[in-house]
Amino acid sequence: MAKLPHDLDLFFARTEGAIEVSLSDLFPMPPLPDKISKARQNMNLAYEGLKNKRGPLTVKSRGDGKTYDIMKGSSTYEVAKENSWPSILVEPE
Repeated sequence: MAKLPHDLDLFFARTEGAIEVSLSDLFPMPPLPDKISKARQNMNLAYEGLKNKRGPLTVKSRGDGKTYDIMKGSSTYEVAKENSWPSILVEPE
């Protein structure tokens, strides 16, 4: 399967509080293969225009002003990482 392009507006519905963050500044929950497979499928469908865009990942600051724990969207993060994206759209809690 071809890599998904790093064009966040193809995959995410931007919200007022959304920010773009480097993948290296995010800490996901442990990966679950079934959920990653579903996220991969959903992102491919969104790319093809066959599924609505998702909201930004929900994150919580680690208190250093730069890094975040992913509270919701770890599987989407894993798909972004697979596709060598430098960043992703998140919304801090």
